Amino acid sequence: MAATSDEEMEALLSTFNQIYEDVKNDVSEIQSLKSKHSSELKLRESLQITCNNLKKENEELAKLYSESLKNVAHQLDFQEKCMNLKEELERSNNEVISKEDGHRTALKLLQQEYDEKIATLETQLK
Repeated sequence: MAATSDEEMEALLSTFNQIYEDVKNDVSEIQSLKSKHSSELKLRESLQITCNNLKKENEELAKLYSESLKNVAHQLDFQEKCMNLKEELERSNNEVISKEDGHRTALKLLQQEYDEKIATLETQLK
């Protein structure tokens, strides 16, 4: 019976040692998982901060892009107005040139009329 009791004790001790090793391994695995969890949380926080910063930058860039588009639209509007003013100036210059030509022609005709009248009067005086 002593041999059986020793064998049972050995079996019990072996089982206990196995359970102890399993618990040690499980505790070690739990600690490893806690460490990984903590690391993942820190990474998540870091990624969240990065995401928030990117959102802010995106909003700022969108605002700058919108302002740039407005500036381009204003420039195009001013360019169109400038072209219209140039065309109007050209028309006005052409009008002035045309009127000047008309005045010169009228002056020449008047000069010819007066020259003819003077010639006629001189002829009458002789």
